[in-house]
Amino acid sequence: MAEVKLDLFRRFGDLATDALASHREEIDALNVFPVPDSDTGTNLYLTIAAARDRLREFTGPDWREGLRAFSRGALLGARGNSGVILAEMIGALLRRLIQATEDERTATVFADALRSAGNAAYAAVGEPQEGTMLSVLRAAADAAEACVEIDETARTRDVMSVAASAARAALARTQEQLPALAAAGVVDAGGRGICVLLDAFETALTGRRPSPQKPMASTPHIPIPIQTGMGAADGHALEPGGPAYEVMYLLDAEDAAIPDLRKRLQPLGDSLVVVGGEGIWNVHVHVDDVGAAIEAGINAGRPHRIHVTHFAEQIAGQAHRHATRGGRAVIAFAAGPGLAELFRGAGAIVIEGGPHRRPTTSELLEAITASGADEVIVL
Repeated sequence: MAEVKLDLFRRFGDLATDALASHREEIDALNVFPVPDSDTGTNLYLTIAAARDRLREFTGPDWREGLRAFSRGALLGARGNSGVILAEMIGALLRRLIQATEDERTATVFADALRSAGNAAYAAVGEPQEGTMLSVLRAAADAAEACVEIDETARTRDVMSVAASAARAALARTQEQLPALAAAGVVDAGGRGICVLLDAFETALTGRRPSPQKPMASTPHIPIPIQTGMGAADGHALEPGGPAYEVMYLLDAEDAAIPDLRKRLQPLGDSLVVVGGEGIWNVHVHVDDVGAAIEAGINAGRPHRIHVTHFAEQIAGQAHRHATRGGRAVIAFAAGPGLAELFRGAGAIVIEGGPHRRPTTSELLEAITASGADEVIVL
């Protein structure tokens, strides 16, 4: 296979980030599975933006190291269930490109890379479901493989065009595959994100933009209201018997420790995804017992950047922001705890930094999104 030009992935990173920014609210509105917390579009956007930023910072001559930087950016910047799955897809796809030999046909390698991405995502998810981003990517991989088998002259751009078209068809079927989607009258949010990303890659290859699609959600999805017996007061989740918390953390651990980690986390809840490799992992799970989920990580290695979300409070906050959206917010980068305290005291949203610690673009974008303001001033 010919050398992969990093300019292709730089174009893809920019196009994908811009596309997900444009479709973020639409995808958020589709988000009813596995938890109707209306953040899938935002999480996919933040994940691909982190990968894009990491590749922008790469200046070395080795294209393979550049692809590893892109993959690591996605892994470390992944947000939410969909973002973690996307990071695994990206990692597996790029590993296949990196491992390709010179005598392999480029179009065949890309088709095989899509298959590797789909297989890795299915393996990473504790309980894979059809009618999700998993099955949408698998349909794209099926079409890509068929393309190179049928036509020996097919080029990479042909493969990705066929894959993107198959993904759109598979997305339309997701409503028939998942009862939660049928009940809400929407297609899968993560699957819609995969279609946006494949369209962006096709554009990066060809320069042609796909025909505009009508929005998959004509009206904003209204999160499930918090009712008695299902809210923050008693710690219950959005659905009776469902987990109340999302727990995420990065984990420094030996690869051999991960099977036991998965066994410890599996009975604690659902939406379990553990992705990564070579000593660094991104762990995501929905649970009621937050402490047990973190203790499992401690038992396996060193968890850090721990993030816990209470679904009931998150949805209540989203409903409040939706009702009161407007006004102005100030987001301030603070280079130390003293400045951070002063900015917070003045009512600013603070992103903490310091020597050798530059805030990332994804941190800024996350703060802007969370502010709910019509106007944002960044200091």
